[in-house]
Amino acid sequence: GKQIAATWRDHAVEAERAKVALEAGRGYEIRLEYYENTGLASMTLGMLEPGVDLEKDPAIEAAVQAAAKSDVAVVVAGLSASHESEGRARDNLELPGNQAALIKAVAAANPKTVVVLSNGTPLMMADWIEQVPAVLEGWYLGEGGGLAVTDVLFGDVNPSGKLPDTLAVRREDYPDSGNYPGGGGVVDYAEGIYVGYRHFDKNGVEPLYPFGFGLS
Repeated sequence: GKQIAATWRDHAVEAERAKVALEAGRGYEIRLEYYENTGLASMTLGMLEPGVDLEKDPAIEAAVQAAAKSDVAVVVAGLSASHESEGRARDNLELPGNQAALIKAVAAANPKTVVVLSNGTPLMMADWIEQVPAVLEGWYLGEGGGLAVTDVLFGDVNPSGKLPDTLAVRREDYPDSGNYPGGGGVVDYAEGIYVGYRHFDKNGVEPLYPFGFGLS
């Protein structure tokens, strides 16, 4: 019966988080309010259980067992419209949920593990990149995406794509670090013109993968 969040601003997509102490076996009344200015407004309520050990996810265990019995393992990871979209910025650059734990566990079970990424913005990979022999950056694919990825994985098509972004080793290596997300709805773009590869070149920062990188 207590209000735990109040967001009365015009925005496209925004997440509001709050911590609430709940007792097992008790019922709780949850009240949600929102208003619609224009467009198709909607609200989604989600909840995370406290103390969940993502490293011991049953789904990861099942994937590890399957990978150990396979000649090659393929892990598809990345983002969706629930993580990023027009008018909504991500909270961080990590793979959501337990995807990084899944990649590391599968790669440990099968050294021939290929990671296929589906995403629209850069992801942090340094935590697991050294454990896998191959990564295919698919970005967001259309209706024929599955067939296109299959052609690349089986060697029917020689991949020749080049990165449109500079991918950093650490979150702190990106030029907006320390300024984004700002506060009070205001962000200071202190990096000026030194964005992307210009920032890395100017400051002598070694990226994980440079702008234009791509192997065939």
